[in-house]
Amino acid sequence: MHKKNKISHETYLQVFEPNRIGEGGSWLKVRSGQDEVVVKVPTSVMYRVYRIGQAYGFRQFRYFESEANILVGQSEIAEFVKHLKEVLRLVNDEVLHEYVNQVIRTVESSPNSATKHIAVSVGNYFS
Repeated sequence: MHKKNKISHETYLQVFEPNRIGEGGSWLKVRSGQDEVVVKVPTSVMYRVYRIGQAYGFRQFRYFESEANILVGQSEIAEFVKHLKEVLRLVNDEVLHEYVNQVIRTVESSPNSATKHIAVSVGNYFS
């Protein structure tokens, strides 16, 4: 996430709005070409990932602030998955492991394409 990519409002609506999972819900949507898979993650788990990102300097996780919407581009996916695997190694938390493993499996099983990306929508941590 070296730079902020400017996306149009239309693109934003296509990526984030159709798959809002209830108020305050969190999800990761992996899209590769026409394939799209949504992984629902409890907001409390996203908060843990956010704090772990801050503590260990995992660049992309530090942006998982309350009510954030983030796109992880194709060039950043390998680092994103690497950091998820580091979370599994560093943190002994069965619930966290369950969701992190689900995200890793989804990303790794998704075919590679020039348009592969991960959309992350974070719920409200404080509601």
